[in-house]
Amino acid sequence: MLLVIKQIGYEGLESGHGFRHEFSTIMNEHEWPADAIEVQLAHANGGSVRGIYNHAQYLDKRRE
Repeated sequence: MLLVIKQIGYEGLESGHGFRHEFSTIMNEHEWPADAIEVQLAHANGGSVRGIYNHAQYLDKRRE
């Protein structure tokens, strides 16, 4: 990701983490399911019973 940021001329202006924030914000504004967004960002649903039992990958929604 950092190489792409450098190639498009955003080195020092943007970071990989910044793109993750933007992605999350845009998807939430488009009312995507929060679970699908978190899976796409590879966030763990740690510490919750739901995270222990839910192994859904939301592949169809992520392909959209």
